[in-house]
Amino acid sequence: LHGNQSLGSWALNITNWPNDIPVASLSDAVAELVPRSACLEVSTETLGSQRWRPRKDFEANRLVAAQLQLAPGTLLVLDETRLSEGTISGEGVKALGAIGTLITEQKLTCDYQSYDVHIPLELSCVVVSKQRSIIKDLEVLLPMNPQSLDRTPSKASMPSSLDAARLLLGLVTRRPCPLQIPDNAAHRLSADFAEVRQEFQVNSGLCHAWLSLARAQCLTFAEEALTLSRWQAVLGCERQRLQRCREQRIACC
Repeated sequence: LHGNQSLGSWALNITNWPNDIPVASLSDAVAELVPRSACLEVSTETLGSQRWRPRKDFEANRLVAAQLQLAPGTLLVLDETRLSEGTISGEGVKALGAIGTLITEQKLTCDYQSYDVHIPLELSCVVVSKQRSIIKDLEVLLPMNPQSLDRTPSKASMPSSLDAARLLLGLVTRRPCPLQIPDNAAHRLSADFAEVRQEFQVNSGLCHAWLSLARAQCLTFAEEALTLSRWQAVLGCERQRLQRCREQRIACC
């Protein structure tokens, strides 16, 4: 915590996904790095035909499982690349609402027939889409800028490299220590956010994502306090991302 603000997970929306690369490739790569992952397709058809929300069976007195009922800590990849124009059924609208609630509020929506029950469920979410996601209020929007791809295996795919990456991710994501923000870093962050907000017209919620990114940056280097150099590294990446959003004429957030 920093004051009353929780520094937790944030949702990433990857847009401008290339047509010739299946999202399953990203999901398979992610599965090599994290203990639990899942990839779900979000389309007009799947929203109406598949069960997204757990449903209470009062006769059997049990909860009927659904797709979004995942283990805590799972990295969820949502594939919106096949989402096209069309009419979404009433059940599909409810499913879409449940997806949005899970991503933005970290709560699983359970269907109790006449009312919904929300159960806390901490997940990491990545939404992949051609345009901006249909899910609103995603913290970080990252447009891809595809270049020619070298599909030959790299040293990073070697077992030893994967083991090192898994260890690093495990240490960073499982370390419960809070982020210490000295006064000089806090003043710099505040001034930079005010400048970026005026330049790129971002909303105030982006500041929460920046604090989470800053914490991850520090923990990657085994540091517990935010320094000006670490903050400048985060700010530099964020300015590049926001500039890419502007060039592709996509609202930043």
